Amino acid sequence: MGLRPCTASDRSGTQQQQQQQQQSQQLTSSSTGGYILGGAYRQEHQHIFGKSLCLLFDVQQQAAPQIVADLCTSLEKKAVMDKGLDLYVVYRTTPVRYDEVNKLRDALNENLLNIDLNGYTPECVATVLKKFFHELPDPLIPVTLYQSFIDASMLDDQQAVERMKAIIQDMAPHHNKTLHYFMRHLIRICRLQFMRGNKQQPTMLLQNWCHILMRPAWERIVLFVSNIKNHLRVLEILMYKLDWNEALPEFLSIPAVPPRKTSRTGGPGSGTTGAGMAKKSIIASPDGGSSVGAPIIETDYNRITAQPPGGGGGMLLAGGAPLNTDPDTPQELRDAEWYWGKISRDVAKEKMMDAQDGSFLVRDAINDAGEYTLVLKKDGTDRPIKIYHKNGKYGFTQDCTFESLVGMINEFRTTTLKEYNTILDISLLYPVSRFEDESLYPTASDIHQLAQNFYETVQKLTDLQNMRESTLEAFNQTQSHVELRKQAQEAFIEADKLFNDQLQTQARYETEAQPHEKRSLAQNRSLIESRLEELRKCKKNLDEDMERERERMRELQREAMKLKPEILNLSKQKDQYLEALKRQAITDAQIKQILKDGYLSATNPDSTQDLPHLDETTWLRERYTRQDAEKKLANKPTGTFLIRARNAGHYALSIACDGRVNHCIIHQTERG
Repeated sequence: MGLRPCTASDRSGTQQQQQQQQQSQQLTSSSTGGYILGGAYRQEHQHIFGKSLCLLFDVQQQAAPQIVADLCTSLEKKAVMDKGLDLYVVYRTTPVRYDEVNKLRDALNENLLNIDLNGYTPECVATVLKKFFHELPDPLIPVTLYQSFIDASMLDDQQAVERMKAIIQDMAPHHNKTLHYFMRHLIRICRLQFMRGNKQQPTMLLQNWCHILMRPAWERIVLFVSNIKNHLRVLEILMYKLDWNEALPEFLSIPAVPPRKTSRTGGPGSGTTGAGMAKKSIIASPDGGSSVGAPIIETDYNRITAQPPGGGGGMLLAGGAPLNTDPDTPQELRDAEWYWGKISRDVAKEKMMDAQDGSFLVRDAINDAGEYTLVLKKDGTDRPIKIYHKNGKYGFTQDCTFESLVGMINEFRTTTLKEYNTILDISLLYPVSRFEDESLYPTASDIHQLAQNFYETVQKLTDLQNMRESTLEAFNQTQSHVELRKQAQEAFIEADKLFNDQLQTQARYETEAQPHEKRSLAQNRSLIESRLEELRKCKKNLDEDMERERERMRELQREAMKLKPEILNLSKQKDQYLEALKRQAITDAQIKQILKDGYLSATNPDSTQDLPHLDETTWLRERYTRQDAEKKLANKPTGTFLIRARNAGHYALSIACDGRVNHCIIHQTERG
């Protein structure tokens, strides 16, 4: 309100104070100004908040305004005393009692020198410090230099550093000294946080301050939105690349942020109708029993014999386990690898044995004809969950909304089941397939086809992994943009408050003004209102951009989650093909050759016949005793071995290891 920011670098503190006194005297004694307006204006100038830096301290005697020094020092002392205080979070935390913030602000405005900051929380002190910089008529990085800093941020690091050094050198002395003081404060905050074990980069701290310390002129406030990333880069260069006579810790590199678990969303191929996307009933945990509309989680595993096949319901798929099911079971469900038909609880338990969390299968319900049971491994325990089937639809509650069981299972391959039960915070990740048996490992006559299948599987797996990495990288970038826009949104809110405060002050002046002053005050009010309107339009655009970014994040989350089951299945297939190749005596060198050329060289299988391990006469000693084996293997290299027969009818392995001979009995079981 009538205060002009200092922008000339050669203006001294004494000259500014003299100009301020002359201006105040003129306003007080002017025959056109009137005593009332002059007195109000002078009273306003006694305050600290909302005044230009050049009116707040003498650059010849102080390093920064007294209020900045007091608040920074107080916060650093509180940080030293409270080891549990997160110094990066404190600058973005709103105090629970915001009236304390206004109380401290008003107290500092009235009597800066006699305020005891010990009685205020760190969050309150940090918020008041932010408000002080927010309310500067000209921000710490002056609006006249705003575009220069933005242009410098677009250069490479070395050029940007040199350019910013030159800009800071030409900065008005009050802004220059305050910037130096405040950057040293931020570095001390980083050092204190680093000493507490938090060695991550202070991105959160920089995001909080980059939109407070710089902004465009109000008439060009729309640039704020387009320059959000540049604001952060400016502060990063100031923090990391320039020397402020404070030692900066050696931060760790920024880790990749994994995508959060997604909420239930619809998509093509989900097998749901519009009603299927409705929110399901929230249910109690299985320990507390089920409520109306809740899926039933079975807890007993009493032995129940599977129903005998009837009516042609039993079938055997090529390369798979026999499927015993009803004749009217849909073909789509019969083809699903995770569907096991009519098996008992004990058989399902055996199939799930040693499976990792997220493994699952579906079987027919034992007691309820036409319904099913999902068996899901969670926290190392099998969780049987009832699947209802009513009126041709399926669901985990009696409000069946899914058109098909396959579509329902596919939906929860990428979405957790926690909306049905809080303990089921897991997706259906690993199907226990009934198609997996020894036929997966082909005979030697199929070895070339096996090598080709292995190569193609590895290529598909690599492509999907690269696709998922790109998706996660895009997710992280989008998440970073959203965080930046959140900070910009907070800056807009503070600016809106500042404009409203100015309008209130303007209204007070208009009531006290003389008739000849009201015209200029009305023009000033119209200017403030127009800029406030433009500010709100910019904030609306920012809100719309944030919503688009959030939708993009949700889309990327869905893509990453959909790729995960495919990657897991291909990885499992790759391991199975690799095991099959090794069963055919394919060496590691040949595996590398397959991955390089895409096929198994015709000369490679024959070369394996020369390996000594394939000739049992090189290691089988039927008549050797334990003493003979120890004598034969004495002083042999580690790993040298032989197999000998034992009197008890078993075989034994004798192997040299670190200068000693060890013996292991080889047992034969029903499985081999």
